[in-house]
Amino acid sequence: MKKNLESFLENVRRTLKVAAKPSSDEIWLLFKVTFLGFMVVGAIGFLFQLAGAMISGTATFTP
Repeated sequence: MKKNLESFLENVRRTLKVAAKPSSDEIWLLFKVTFLGFMVVGAIGFLFQLAGAMISGTATFTP
């Protein structure tokens, strides 16, 4: 158990030594991709809900 913990901590230390802080461009790109993903998942969910409402007859479209 102790050897596993030491090995894990060594791996964490090695990873943190190599890791670098992302630039503002990388952060902005990550934000845009995440936002786009949320929008796509939301649109798919909306379309499923709309299709379900149309099939069950609870959707009303009044002009």
